[in-house]
Amino acid sequence: MDVDDDDDDDVLIALVLAASQRMGQTPFPGAAASATQVDIAFAATLFGLVQGRPPSTRAPLGNYLARVPERPSVPTGGPELICTERPAARHGLGCGNMVARDCQCVLPHHGPKPVCNACAAEGNARFARAGAWRLDDVLRCRAYLCNDCAEDVSSQPAALDRLRMAGVRDVRGRPYMDPNISGPQSMANGVIHFRGPALPVTGCSCALKLLAQRMCLGHKVRIVQEMAKRADLIRDWRIREFGRPVCPACILHKPATQANLSADAAGQLDAVGPRAWACLLCCEWVVNQDVRPKVVDGYRNWFPQPPQDWVNS
Repeated sequence: MDVDDDDDDDVLIALVLAASQRMGQTPFPGAAASATQVDIAFAATLFGLVQGRPPSTRAPLGNYLARVPERPSVPTGGPELICTERPAARHGLGCGNMVARDCQCVLPHHGPKPVCNACAAEGNARFARAGAWRLDDVLRCRAYLCNDCAEDVSSQPAALDRLRMAGVRDVRGRPYMDPNISGPQSMANGVIHFRGPALPVTGCSCALKLLAQRMCLGHKVRIVQEMAKRADLIRDWRIREFGRPVCPACILHKPATQANLSADAAGQLDAVGPRAWACLLCCEWVVNQDVRPKVVDGYRNWFPQPPQDWVNS
């Protein structure tokens, strides 16, 4: 797929650095974080503890969409700019449509880049036609829980609280034994944010940020490529560290030799019961989902014609 030549590769480095800085940020403004404080902050992340102790090496976590807001901005008008995107243009030149000043790519590292509605829609269409993010790519970003743990976290919030030191901070999908629970909840091990139903495609906020926000096509293509690389890095790290693709919930309390395998690695995604997973990119947890491995519905209005393998999943 062609991408805009002027997109800046430094955006990827900047986003990774931002995620790393947040992971080790000091607990109070102006305070210098000690090695112990940083270790504790890291430990409370996905794969950050094994039987209550840090693993021998840290998981290569990194969220490429950390700086993208979850809620799409609503244009407020004001002075108009010329759209410089190419997807809806002819002869490879900039589009030329006039757009409101705040209708710009949400990642400003290439400088201001106005993106009109037509180019935003066509950018997603080209993204889909090129197979830039296949079903298999989406599924590889998930660390599935084993079926026993998936049943627990999908049925009782207390099970999620027990996993808070495994990185449980933000949960999508409603625990079905308590469908009314929502928002930040103070629990025994800290605050967990129950953020309502699972979001389209990934269940977490990643796909919403990538495809529902106003973002230039160049950024979409490059970021999804880096997301796939990052997911593969973490999956490979899990094998090196534990010797097998272990359940991200089991490993908090069991040695690697006794932890169950993730449901996909165990060939149990078709078993009876809910599915649950942790996103390898944003580390949000998604619970109480359909048995079949598929993308979460709700994405169709993002595309003139959505990816066919998503539709068929």
